[in-house]
Amino acid sequence: MIRLNSTLLTVLVLVLVCAPLLAQKPSVDDQWVTLNEELKRVYGRKDWPGAMAVLDRMLKLADDTQNLEVRGGVFYMKSCIHALAGQKAEALAAIRQAVAAGFTDYSKFTSDSDFDSLRGDPGFKSLLAEIKAKYGPAPLVWDRTRPAPEFPVLYDDPKALRLVEMRREFAIDAVVAGAKNDYEKLRLLTHWVSTRWEHSPNQMASKSDPVTILREAQKGGRFICREYARNAFFFKMGNDQRAFEHRTTAQLVLVPKGAPNPTKFAGGNEEIFAGAVYTSNPDTFYAPPRR
Repeated sequence: MIRLNSTLLTVLVLVLVCAPLLAQKPSVDDQWVTLNEELKRVYGRKDWPGAMAVLDRMLKLADDTQNLEVRGGVFYMKSCIHALAGQKAEALAAIRQAVAAGFTDYSKFTSDSDFDSLRGDPGFKSLLAEIKAKYGPAPLVWDRTRPAPEFPVLYDDPKALRLVEMRREFAIDAVVAGAKNDYEKLRLLTHWVSTRWEHSPNQMASKSDPVTILREAQKGGRFICREYARNAFFFKMGNDQRAFEHRTTAQLVLVPKGAPNPTKFAGGNEEIFAGAVYTSNPDTFYAPPRR
């Protein structure tokens, strides 16, 4: 007969009792979805104290999961709620916290109607001027004299079976119908794709190919935008642009004149620029495809 000592027996009992509870604990993604839905409800009711309570829970979840990107967004939303509640000093303080946490999108601060009550406030104007000076838009300068690096790129054949099936399944030809040129097609496709799914702070599709993303979006999937659109200062592209079989081994990175070649992204992630080839000549970066 096997005898269990009291300590081991206690551990087994705890495991058996707690296991169902652990299994029922919602995932981080589920927690974000729940909090986002709750924030929408209280925001719609203009329940500003309730909205602030939800944002405090969001901030705790961001801190617990070390999600620095979301943390900045939460402070931004806090500044919006303070402004809507007429709390000018608190709104300005929250804006500074948002900027310090990495939320530096000057256009959002200038266009968001939540800040309308602050537009005439000298402190808000001064803070916007400070953000614009540090992070606002500025014309980029390129060096077109630099020689083009050797960077062959693989592209799909537009008549490839999987691309034809994708266009048929999602009626993509109808999306670009009437476009006069490739640029108009690109604009129509960009708008169409931007309406396919809602944003999630940290959820991704199970695979990165376009059919998987679109199918999962049709079923209610929400995805984080950073996985499909990188920052707008450094542009980069892989040397394998095939939609379904890409095996990128190098990347071409377009760097403004005078800017350092980037080697890290988002808190020290070096994989983003792995195998990078750098150029400051946009004619090189936007060279016509060669098949």
